[in-house]
Amino acid sequence: FPFKSAAAASPTYIRVLLTTSGASNNIKIAGDYYIAETNADIPSGSYTVTANSGKVTIKGGSVNVTAASLTIARKETNTLSNYITVNNSKYGNVNYLGDMTFSVSGSNLRVINRLDIEQYLYGVVAYEMSNSWPLEALKAQAICARSYGYKDINPSDSYDIGDTSSDQVYRGYNPSYTNVIQAVDSTAGCVLTYNGKIISTYYTASNGGQTELPGNAWGGGASKNAAYPYLAQHDDPYDDENPDSMEQTVSIPKDPSGELSSISQQQVVRIVNCNVDCNVRAAASSSSTKLGTAPLGSVYKFISVSDNWCKVIYGDKEAYIYADYCEILNGGVYVYENIVIDAIQKLAAEK
Repeated sequence: FPFKSAAAASPTYIRVLLTTSGASNNIKIAGDYYIAETNADIPSGSYTVTANSGKVTIKGGSVNVTAASLTIARKETNTLSNYITVNNSKYGNVNYLGDMTFSVSGSNLRVINRLDIEQYLYGVVAYEMSNSWPLEALKAQAICARSYGYKDINPSDSYDIGDTSSDQVYRGYNPSYTNVIQAVDSTAGCVLTYNGKIISTYYTASNGGQTELPGNAWGGGASKNAAYPYLAQHDDPYDDENPDSMEQTVSIPKDPSGELSSISQQQVVRIVNCNVDCNVRAAASSSSTKLGTAPLGSVYKFISVSDNWCKVIYGDKEAYIYADYCEILNGGVYVYENIVIDAIQKLAAEK
């Protein structure tokens, strides 16, 4: 969906909080820049920017300026030959297009890169994918990354987005990534929408062969799913072909009959209906001594039921577990503590 005409409309800017640490940063300026607070030109060269006593100072050559915050701004916003090199504590020395604002956060220096969102994407697509990937894949990534970026723009905040995988990886500008630049330029202004609004274009390196519903991934169930109707759950045969995908092989007995491998008993108790585990008591009372906990899915020898409590063998002792957490199963079949594998075995037996 063409969000805007890139040729006709003015640029849309995004502010990226860079990953930096400490109270100072050594930067390098290449091209035509000026200090916005003083409107004075700043020559190309190396400088040190320092946070001290709630203010920012930039020093280098004949430049020595102190202010509450300092913005190094480009004179020519469309040129790709002007850049500022900043030491990123995660990515090393990185060349950035756009403007750079330095301020104080606590006792540390905070650095925010403000630039046209199209130029921002040069530093996203190249690292969320790779410049060597097919052009059409890079175009798809550019549209997703652009939509994600637009959704995060909020003028009321001090910045819009971070530069790590917590948002989108952003590592500045590298002119050698020509495929990425072509993919971004050829999709300029294109975003994904649903009912006329830009959507949250979440993406992942691998989905294991099936996309997930947001209510399952982040909690919230059906109400969360309803808020993101365009994030459907479906199989992804392409991800199954990914040679880097993790695999695990599980063997299920073809014949479900036979003795229990760990418990030889007519009946057993399996723990259900709890999130992680439940308490095991010395007597049939919630005020009795706690002997330990029984994890979800674990299995114990069954003795009897009394006053809503199941009597079991816990370790080498008789113990009690509240009956709401107990599923009594007949012996003579395989019972797996992993309830997912147990369900798979039952389905396999039915087939």
